[in-house]
Amino acid sequence: MSPAIKIHKLLRKEMEKLGLWSEDLVDELPRKWEVHGDCILLPSTTMTSSCWNEAGRLTNLFLHVFLVHCDRDKGEEEKS
Repeated sequence: MSPAIKIHKLLRKEMEKLGLWSEDLVDELPRKWEVHGDCILLPSTTMTSSCWNEAGRLTNLFLHVFLVHCDRDKGEEEKS
């Protein structure tokens, strides 16, 4: 499963738990990003609705999935 799909599933699941999910948010999920050193740049259209601010800890989910994917690319085992 690609990192983008994992991120979408995790973010949706967590937003549903918080009662904040709306199908309109699908368009705000990241589909691509750029890595520059230890920075991840997301498109300006990513997570722009105010409800994402209410669920601030979701950023950690995104980073976790992304970092696990990077570790796999380096030949390390996937973390769960």
